[in-house]
Amino acid sequence: MAHWLVTWESTRAEESGLIAAVFDSRKSAASVASAMEIIYASRYFTPIEWHSWARTKKRPYPAAFDSLGGVPWQGRITCGHNPHLFARLVDKLSFPGDGGFPTWHERPRPGTDDLG
Repeated sequence: MAHWLVTWESTRAEESGLIAAVFDSRKSAASVASAMEIIYASRYFTPIEWHSWARTKKRPYPAAFDSLGGVPWQGRITCGHNPHLFARLVDKLSFPGDGGFPTWHERPRPGTDDLG
């Protein structure tokens, strides 16, 4: 079964790969992007930034879709700075019963040679 997997990514290794959220794969990319903005804001926004967002609807760190040859592709989404959120559709997401680190299979970007 496929899922949207959202992780924190950073230049600092200890902050990368931490799961921020998991969504059903039937959720639209636009819905996932909106949720990512709220997740990011809830962790990093100051009260002034929250007020500005509520008042003007302008987001300091809007979620952005990846692109393939300059064309937006909704298979991967980023939001934020460093650290930032990274969402993508993954297959075979599994959480071990002993509380260990989950595993999943990354889907390759269309047009890449990585087929497995």
